[in-house]
Amino acid sequence: DADGRCTYLNRAWYDFTGQSETGGTDLDRLGAVHPYDRGWASDVFLRANTAQQAFRLEYRLRHRDGSDRWAIDAASPRFDADGTFLGHIGSVIDIHERREAENALRLSEERYRTLFETIEVGFCIIEMLFDGDRAADYRFLEANPAFERQTGLTDVVGRSARSLVPGLEQFWFDRYGEVARTGAAARFENGSAAMGRWFDVH
Repeated sequence: DADGRCTYLNRAWYDFTGQSETGGTDLDRLGAVHPYDRGWASDVFLRANTAQQAFRLEYRLRHRDGSDRWAIDAASPRFDADGTFLGHIGSVIDIHERREAENALRLSEERYRTLFETIEVGFCIIEMLFDGDRAADYRFLEANPAFERQTGLTDVVGRSARSLVPGLEQFWFDRYGEVARTGAAARFENGSAAMGRWFDVH
């Protein structure tokens, strides 16, 4: 209602939280919210109620089995025909699987980035640029510090091989182009006079 008291919760709320119908309304419903989230979630709700504005937040909600599950709590303000603020109407949606998947992906990306930045092997991701069937150039999308140390090339991301090494031999474009076209991995050793280095490439 307009004072921030909860006047109705549906059966799904009671089934999810295990709260009783006598104890789930009013601010007692916050007892189902994880203790670490309860304070700030309450503050967000009360500020939205005072401002008569919509709100949306994500917090951990205690399931009746004792587990804590991530949920979205979102609500919009209600007004009568005269524009008088009546309170909010909203919903709480279980998003635990999605949130856990996002966390797992974030951790995986962090591990990849740590490995990418610290591995002693030069590593790069390139995009092949073709002129018809001919491999004309390639653009660097990512490169780790070891790649820059081992090739002598710096600030390569977003730049093409020909712009970085104007006299680079056609061999490199043809070889990488073949891998891109066929999807077959390759490992070889080859020298580049333009770069003044030999490389073991995989």
